[in-house]
Amino acid sequence: MCTNVTLCRAASLLVALGLLSAAAPAAPIEPTPDPAFRALPSDAVRSWYLYNDANANGILDPGDQKVGVVKNWWSPVSGHTEANYTPGPYGTNNYVFPNGTDWPSAPMNFASSTDPAANYWLPLSKNAVVFYMNFSQFDNNDWQTFTASGDPVVQEVVAGRNMYRNGWSLGYVIHDVSKDSNGAFSGDQTPAGKVDMDVYVHNGEATVPVSGYGMRRSNPQVALSNDISPLALDNTAGPGTGTQYHPPQFDPVTGDYSVAANAARLAANSQTPADLTTIVNSMELAEKDPLAIAGDAIDPSKTPAQIAAGLTDHAGQPYEYQDAFQARHDYVEGSTDAGVIAGLSGWNQFTGANWGDQQVIRIDLSDDSLASGDPAQYGNLTTVIFYDFGESPGSGQINPTAIVLDLSDTTLFPEHRFFIAAAEIPEPTTLSLLVGGAALGLVIRRRRRKAINAAR
Repeated sequence: MCTNVTLCRAASLLVALGLLSAAAPAAPIEPTPDPAFRALPSDAVRSWYLYNDANANGILDPGDQKVGVVKNWWSPVSGHTEANYTPGPYGTNNYVFPNGTDWPSAPMNFASSTDPAANYWLPLSKNAVVFYMNFSQFDNNDWQTFTASGDPVVQEVVAGRNMYRNGWSLGYVIHDVSKDSNGAFSGDQTPAGKVDMDVYVHNGEATVPVSGYGMRRSNPQVALSNDISPLALDNTAGPGTGTQYHPPQFDPVTGDYSVAANAARLAANSQTPADLTTIVNSMELAEKDPLAIAGDAIDPSKTPAQIAAGLTDHAGQPYEYQDAFQARHDYVEGSTDAGVIAGLSGWNQFTGANWGDQQVIRIDLSDDSLASGDPAQYGNLTTVIFYDFGESPGSGQINPTAIVLDLSDTTLFPEHRFFIAAAEIPEPTTLSLLVGGAALGLVIRRRRRKAINAAR
């Protein structure tokens, strides 16, 4: 079990690159729960349903077509840490990616710190975007009682960051790291392509009492954004103590990354509001106010505000995307780009015809992100992969199955859009025969949520 994240990451990188020999096992093994954290719940690894938007209306509703089913990854470490974002060492020449270049992410399961070869690395591919769902044991601690540090300042910042990261996370990685003629990771900064992606979440926030487990508090938020400013290195415990680059906290009241929501962290790092602005402007994946997204949306005709004003759910209520995220960035030949959205509740009260009573993640990719064969077009993404860690025969936590979504097929994906659902929606003919509607025994945000104090 990897209890020292920094050492685990460094040792695993060196083994993967052939610079450090590893004791048995010589092959990846599945992670084991950390006894210091809240135990895994029974639903830690669960099924997720992939749908197209056959109705071309921007919401998941009866008539849309199921295109795949996957189970999620899990890790004892945070979803942020599992994404494994680092500037180096990253090559046979101990290459370090300097500031101002595109740093890579390489997601890993963190199974062991003593046998680094046991750690499983997510397969990546050139000009591909790979997605995975994840359950983090660390993120799923009860942050109202769990103590991550004896330092009260560190505990305040870490607990504020993680208070609403219970549930699951969605991670993605774009492209793969290339090597030079000597087999070393080159850090080649030649532009390789671009990514414009919108992610909207319906019913992603929930406060849910789970029998035998405790309270689960979820609020979708960015947990990792590649190529974030070096100012995001969090030295809360003192100068030089930071090892990870953390995004700031989004303020749902102001609809941006406010100074008030990040006051404790700024003070602990001796940073100013101008530093916060620099960090936010550098984020390749950032949270947005869903009702403020308009012309900058990939599909300006199906923004959260337009959908809420024009479409309803099974009960005739406005269909709402309460959370929104945008990725707008290029990627280069010698690196990867990644992002993690944590705090996804996985909420599901679908029992029949009430198809809107579940969490749904909508993902839109722009036309010009996908390879078209037009040399004048900058988009070079040729493959969209969703990894399955257990649903398909033979798949598991260290041998996932790749589910390939051909978003360039406008017959199947008319607007380069797909959904990730918490439950399976029956075909319309089946749906009409079902009895729907169970009373809700939890708190779900249906309108703008109240302020979340990031410095508890």
